[in-house]
Amino acid sequence: ALAYSSAGWFKVTGGEGRRFLWETSPSNWAVSTEVTPAGNVKAFVKLADGSSHSADSGMVPGIEEWHHVVVTFDGVSGQSAIYYDGEKVDVSFTTPAGVGTADTGGFHIGTYREGSDRFFEGLIDEVGIWNRVLREDEIAYLAEGNPITASEAPTLSIVNNGDGNVTVTFEGKLQGAATVNGPWQDATALLPGWDGSSPVTIPASEAQFYGRAVK
Repeated sequence: ALAYSSAGWFKVTGGEGRRFLWETSPSNWAVSTEVTPAGNVKAFVKLADGSSHSADSGMVPGIEEWHHVVVTFDGVSGQSAIYYDGEKVDVSFTTPAGVGTADTGGFHIGTYREGSDRFFEGLIDEVGIWNRVLREDEIAYLAEGNPITASEAPTLSIVNNGDGNVTVTFEGKLQGAATVNGPWQDATALLPGWDGSSPVTIPASEAQFYGRAVK
C-alpha cells in the first residue's frame, strides 16, 4: 500500500520489554506500533523494497491511563507521522518517496507479527485501519473519544456525450493515475486549465488515465 493510517485507544496496566499494540503478519511489519522496553510509543513500517523504518514518539503513557495513538504512512511523499492524543508528535518519520509497504496477510492486536510473544499488558479499544492518510481534523475527532464510523464513498460517473467528449461528474476531489494501483495525484495536474470543479468535460481523444473521487 502507498498509504495507510492506523489508530486506537490503549491503557497500559503493567508489563515490561517490547509490548505491541498491533502489527501485521505473518512476516512483515508494514503496520506496527509498540510500547518499547523504555515505555515509549514507537511505530515501524517495512517497505516493499525490504527496508525498515521507525520513529520513536518519546511519549511515555502512564500506568492505568487511556491514550490515543494514530500513525499515518504516506509512501508517495515519504513523510509519515505519529499523533498522540490528537496532537502530531514532533519527530522525523521519513521513508523513500514512491515506495509502498511490504505485502501482509494478517493483523494482530495485542501482540507482534508471530502472535506468540511480546504481548501487550493492558486494554486496547477502537482500533481502525484506513488505506489512506487521515486528515488532522479526523484524527482530532477520534482522539476526542468519538467512535469510528463507516463513511460513504464519494460518487463518480462518466458519460459519453456522443460528440467526441466525455463528462465526469464527481463528489469531493478527482484524482488520476496512469495505472489502477497509482500513484494517484490531483487530476488538475493531468488536465491543464481545469479548476478542479465538477463536472468536467474531457475530449475522448485526451490521454487516458484512471480516475477516482476522494473526500
